[in-house]
Amino acid sequence: MRSNRSQYNLFTSSWIYHLNYYLFNLQSDKDDEKVILVHGPAVSVEYSTTLNAENITKYGLRTSLDIVLALPVTDWPSEARFWIERCKQSKWLGNEFVDNIVSDGCHVVPVAHKSSHNPDIEWRISFATSEKQIARKAIIDEQKQCYIYFKLLRHLCLKDLDVLSSYCLKTVFFYACERIPKPMWELHIGQCLIYLIDSLINCVKRKNIPSYFIPENNLVDHIPLENWQEVEKRLVQIRKDPISPILKFTDSRMIGKADIPYVFRENISYVLEDNEKFKTQRDIK
Repeated sequence: MRSNRSQYNLFTSSWIYHLNYYLFNLQSDKDDEKVILVHGPAVSVEYSTTLNAENITKYGLRTSLDIVLALPVTDWPSEARFWIERCKQSKWLGNEFVDNIVSDGCHVVPVAHKSSHNPDIEWRISFATSEKQIARKAIIDEQKQCYIYFKLLRHLCLKDLDVLSSYCLKTVFFYACERIPKPMWELHIGQCLIYLIDSLINCVKRKNIPSYFIPENNLVDHIPLENWQEVEKRLVQIRKDPISPILKFTDSRMIGKADIPYVFRENISYVLEDNEKFKTQRDIK
């Protein structure tokens, strides 16, 4: 690695470019088309060639691929120190689990804020590993079902606006897990979904979705003001009826082999049932 400062900056800011160049030049048949997309720190490779028996024989079985270049940081960042105290007070994760997450550190990824004045040398702190640990070890089945339902609502009703990312919803969900006791998720999952929707509406009204680990970091501070009105309008409609969009979607989707059909609505049945009961009283206490 070169020691000259200007050359070092060029080296760090060129990683994603080098990765794109390498992927674009992977040896493959000219008619085996692929698309390279950059989503934040991730570089995605998507194949558009029709997947059939002939093409599998010709090209092999290819699947979409996401690659993220990251550097490990052994020390927990000072900007996220308050998260440790907050989590231990909430007792959601348990002190030992929080300490284990902190001891594992975090990562930095080569992507700048969308409004950065120095995008070539700016890196983002990533807590992806910590989030995976929480998802694997701390999220119960009812919370997972509620989160799936929450993400489906975004996919069906909000995705085309390109304002709220899936990560924004995960952040709102983590805050809800921290604040709502697990027995409430187990007994009243529909009410918890309404809480998620209300929390997201409040964030949209404030135009601020605080990062779960560093609340001072607003995940949506780069979104133009004129984009928010339609998002809020649609969320209010979702709040009035969070059931119909999902039923329309799930009743036409089936999982599994054709001779053993599995209607997708069964996978979120607990949310649907509790939502139905919760129509007349929509505020969680």
